Amino acid sequence: MRNTILATIAVLTTFAAKGFADERFERVVRPTLRDYGVACYSTERQEGELDLQRFASLEQIKRQPEVWEHVQELLSLGETPPKYAKQLSVEQKLQLANWLRSTLDDIALANAGDPGPVVLRRLITLANQNANSAACPSP
Repeated sequence: MRNTILATIAVLTTFAAKGFADERFERVVRPTLRDYGVACYSTERQEGELDLQRFASLEQIKRQPEVWEHVQELLSLGETPPKYAKQLSVEQKLQLANWLRSTLDDIALANAGDPGPVVLRRLITLANQNANSAACPSP
């Protein structure tokens, strides 16, 4: 019974977090990208070979985290938006930076996965070598 309740809470929390992330993207990030990012980084213009216009949903963003790691780097270095373009306010920059960090963290956690089976053969070989050297010390 307790496991069922915990499992239910875990599922509801996951759906709530996903809904919050989607809502935050639609409410905050997408308008910011539309107003500040697409002018320089559109499918047509692609300044620095970066096209942000093609990302219309959070799911599309999650499929290409390397693009967003690059955006995060440009933002943190103050290289985007370019100096000649309309600039983000301090609050908008913070919101975008926080969203990028949390989204990239979520993607990394989702892709972390199991490293696979642990090969015990190496551990056994090492144990045998240690046992042999203890039984037959070298002069």
